Amino acid sequence: MIRKKSLLLAMSSLLVLSMASCGGDGPNTPSSNDSAAGSWDFSRNEKNGKYVDLTLGHSRIPEGTNFYDGCAPTVTYVDGDQREDYTEEKNRIVFSVVSRTDESITYSAGDALPAGQYYAEAKAPSKSRFDRKPFEVVAETVEQASEGHGYHTVTRESMADAAVGKHAALGALGDGKFPSVGNPKLIVIPVQFTNAQFPDAAKAREVLYRAFFATNEELGEHEWESLSSYYQKSSYGLLNIRGMEGFDMGISPVYTANVSTDQYEQGQASAHSIMADAVQWLVANHGLNRADYDADGDGYIDGVEMVYITDKQPRSSEGDSTWWNYTSCSSTSPNKANPTPHRLFWSRYDYVMNAYYKGAPGYENQDVDAHTIIHETGHMMGLNDYYSYAKEAEKKGPAGCVDMMDMNVGDHNAYSKMMYNWVDAKVVDGSSKNFSITLNSYTDTGDFLVLRDTNEDPWNETPYDEYMILEYYTPTGVNEKDSKGYGEWQSTQEGKNSYGHGGTYDRPGLMAFHVDSRLGATWGTYDKQTMRTTQTGRGYVDEIRDEPEYKEDGTYFSASVAPHQNTLHSGDGRQSVDYETGQAGDYCEIHAIFSGANNGLDSTSYYSTFGEHVNLFGLEEYGRKPSDDPTKPVYGGSTFSRYKHREWFLKDLKWDDGSTCTWTWSVTAQTDDTITLHFVDNSAIK
Repeated sequence: MIRKKSLLLAMSSLLVLSMASCGGDGPNTPSSNDSAAGSWDFSRNEKNGKYVDLTLGHSRIPEGTNFYDGCAPTVTYVDGDQREDYTEEKNRIVFSVVSRTDESITYSAGDALPAGQYYAEAKAPSKSRFDRKPFEVVAETVEQASEGHGYHTVTRESMADAAVGKHAALGALGDGKFPSVGNPKLIVIPVQFTNAQFPDAAKAREVLYRAFFATNEELGEHEWESLSSYYQKSSYGLLNIRGMEGFDMGISPVYTANVSTDQYEQGQASAHSIMADAVQWLVANHGLNRADYDADGDGYIDGVEMVYITDKQPRSSEGDSTWWNYTSCSSTSPNKANPTPHRLFWSRYDYVMNAYYKGAPGYENQDVDAHTIIHETGHMMGLNDYYSYAKEAEKKGPAGCVDMMDMNVGDHNAYSKMMYNWVDAKVVDGSSKNFSITLNSYTDTGDFLVLRDTNEDPWNETPYDEYMILEYYTPTGVNEKDSKGYGEWQSTQEGKNSYGHGGTYDRPGLMAFHVDSRLGATWGTYDKQTMRTTQTGRGYVDEIRDEPEYKEDGTYFSASVAPHQNTLHSGDGRQSVDYETGQAGDYCEIHAIFSGANNGLDSTSYYSTFGEHVNLFGLEEYGRKPSDDPTKPVYGGSTFSRYKHREWFLKDLKWDDGSTCTWTWSVTAQTDDTITLHFVDNSAIK
């Protein structure tokens, strides 16, 4: 199905949000001695036929929404016979909102408003003209949401066919993805070279067991998680990764590659060839049955993770991944009778031994760290990186750092878990226009909300669409230890921490993400004799199509592709693509939305915000601690609105697909494990 409206959209440039003033600053500003009525009870100032004309689509709006989205203002600048629409011109018009009963109480145009009487001012500073209009905010009945009233649930069972592992063209690295549900077995092989060998093979295998398969009881309170324990928790019990059957501790014996590190570096072997040789060695010498390691029956061994020891230094900073950690696929073909090794994680042993917590109180004896292993296994199951590879060129951190596929910390976000088919999704569906809903801790329960346009083009109920996800972050579960700060990201430059808090958030708060994982396709006609195609169109589609479709009427559709990623313009050819034009575009696969109005993730210092709780949505009265600096806010805000957060969207007041999100939401209550949100649909205001 071709997505509605998609063919007519064009990319608009990113504009910079002006700070909204809460009052005038020129000769027309009321003096502090004027009464409320005397200072605000008049309309525009006009001179020489030049004036600003402010009109309100609605002068009576419900409590909880904001002036701009609720009142639907129109602002026109008039100069004689010429009229110019300034309504959406954020660099040419400034809105202010003031209480009619107490002028000291002011709001920005995007703030959620309590019931009361207000004046709104639209000012064109460069023209020294303004207009004011009164409006009213009224308390209305707020429905308590329940299934079918405010939202409905899209179950993981109904989204199972959309899981990333079932589609070679979607997610990372094509086919042969490691299963994201069930009880798959993972082949883990310690690898050494002729000149670089483990000092103690038994010790190395024990370390790898602790990193990959140890239980929390075996790890103890002063170590984080193993790969297996992490994914068991993060998947809510749906994924239980096991080791190698019949092998001590589930780990392969040490395999010695038949090259030195110098020969490997010179290309006399590759990680793929070492993988193939090592698997064959296990079959011939240790009785490995390949069929036991193909849980999804796709003809590929589900996954091989090789942890190597080397005398060489890492090379990633030089653009060379030879001595680094990465996930890759070989060019082998599937064989269901005798599954072939295909998807590989190549990992440095010293990175398993980094012990990022070591040295912190209580962590003196820690010698194993699985963060990198867990991140790379995310790729094994099909997720992309959420940071930008073009760091020097782009200086952007789209996903906001706090995520396993971004900075290797904490939990996977709800978009990732939908891709893995781990969670049900509650979707705001327009069945109530003014409602309140309470979310439980996302980390502990998987509870979250999906939000997008509910009028003309609702969510297609798969991960592959454009939408917002809202999840209540808590420093519990797999987030808990990282919330105290993660050693790798607490290094300093010029005497200060360059990575903000350097871990996951240390207190609860609402996390918001804007996802644009729409699928793209081309279409046209084909000659039934020669099968030559003629493309007539391209754009975004809702249908997941793994193979081209040729119809009897002579038309065709290409297979679906996922054109968006968080690396927008990389020097090595990786880039996000606007699929309507086929050109490089600026659409991110997933982008965090912080509570403040200004988008700090599109700046060179984005990493300084890493894990700072001011990024989250929440209530000051809940979040503040006695030790907090009283001059600094705990959270950046408690409200999301189209106007307030316009800088976070490439197309300003519209989303990437040109649609409009008509919903405003605010945090109204908060506990250690729940958060309550109030939603208002501005399109329903009469």
